[in-house]
Amino acid sequence: MTANNAAKSVNLLHAIKGEFPNQEINWNAVLVADGALLKPENVKVNVSENAFNFTWDQDITATGNPNDRTIILLYNKKFGRVHANYSGAQRDELSHNFPMKPGYIKDNTYEVFIAFKDIMSDEVSKSVYCGRFTN
Repeated sequence: MTANNAAKSVNLLHAIKGEFPNQEINWNAVLVADGALLKPENVKVNVSENAFNFTWDQDITATGNPNDRTIILLYNKKFGRVHANYSGAQRDELSHNFPMKPGYIKDNTYEVFIAFKDIMSDEVSKSVYCGRFTN
């Protein structure tokens, strides 16, 4: 099974709610990454005029690699467009700034996700749904 097929299978089984024809996406259950790495904890997102600003807690278990990189995914519902960064800030930086072109945030709604990726092995963590943001 390909990664694409596995992702579709998991999300169709767990991230769709309601009965046909009144179905909708349960964004809180959507996975954009799924792996064994320690996921980001206590993620907070602040939205400014031209950026999404992420923060997360320090790994108190010391099991996460401090060099893991963030994966950020923003889904623009209005245009059906994805904005992504697959090699963002390191885990131990505890924050990441995702800049956007002027006008991309205002009057738009985004579903926002974050995960970690080991750049040496390409292993990932389970993604974290950060919420819906409308500006």
